[in-house]
Amino acid sequence: MNLPLTLRHYRVFISYCSPSKKKSRADILEMENLVKIIRASFHGAKITTQTVDAQAFIEIVGEMINHNPDSLYPKRRQLDPYSDLNYQCVEDSFDLKVRADYLTLGLRENGRNSTARILNFHLARNPEIAFLWNMADNYSNLLNPEMSISCPFILTLTLVVEAPRIR
Repeated sequence: MNLPLTLRHYRVFISYCSPSKKKSRADILEMENLVKIIRASFHGAKITTQTVDAQAFIEIVGEMINHNPDSLYPKRRQLDPYSDLNYQCVEDSFDLKVRADYLTLGLRENGRNSTARILNFHLARNPEIAFLWNMADNYSNLLNPEMSISCPFILTLTLVVEAPRIR
């Protein structure tokens, strides 16, 4: 399938909302400038960014909401310009349960239920599990990709040839 030895799927999604009574040109310009500043900061850290249109938005949000642990690749969604975006992102079999420390996400596909646990990791509140992030960062350094370990695993194959026995 032409996949790397480690499956890394690091992505950062930024969503920004600003309270406004009406959409003025000044509010839109302020938001556009903020997006430019954020993208320039990421570019300075050698992290690529991209803005998304409605099609990419429903694919990204649909992938996050409708998590399918049995599928390596996200399901393609077709944009319907006459339907609200929120109805196009969430599948009918979606189930979300709120627990004290986590969320449980459930989907039903092909007559089979699947669930995933969603946890929130915050370094200031969970310093004892900070190593979980550091290990991934050692393999693929997000801030300095050129310092990443491109192939973090060493595979060794040893062949021993025995001398032929003459009988």
